[in-house]
Amino acid sequence: MTSTTLWAPDSTFNTRFNSFIDELNGYQQLTIFLCGNPERADDGVGYHLYNSLTTIINTLNNNNIDIIYDLQWQLEDALSLAPDRLAIFIDSAVNQESVMQLTKITDADEFTPFSHSLNPAQLINVCEQISQQRPTHVWQLTVAGYEFELGKQITKQCLQTTERLTELLLDTILNWQRKLEQVGG
Repeated sequence: MTSTTLWAPDSTFNTRFNSFIDELNGYQQLTIFLCGNPERADDGVGYHLYNSLTTIINTLNNNNIDIIYDLQWQLEDALSLAPDRLAIFIDSAVNQESVMQLTKITDADEFTPFSHSLNPAQLINVCEQISQQRPTHVWQLTVAGYEFELGKQITKQCLQTTERLTELLLDTILNWQRKLEQVGG
């Protein structure tokens, strides 16, 4: 991936985000998992996204979207994964070259570079053990983090990326909602 310090996602991100949108359009349910500690600078990406997204999404008054926020992902979060729902995990990442990376999780054993100990691949495994069904439509989106020291505020660069990501996600969700309404979903 090309290293960049600007907001503009690279072409790989754009291609993958379009694939995410195509996949989302085949689902009537979406779960967004966010995590991070706002007291640890850029680790607070999930917290900031949660506050921004829920403000708008709550006005939609529907049952198609679940937004789950935790300081860290817990075993209990696996209960919110399901084969009939598209899921996306969003967190900050340490030592990430590009401003954002988006990956479809195709192997539940693959490592994810999140800043928390329990990652989405591990949650997929837990979900499969509990429900005997493996969620197959799970994505992870990471935002490059630069500072993770306790007691520090989110960096200006990471906050700018988070604000633009909020706009991108809200636009995507609103378009998806309109399509669902057209087909009676």
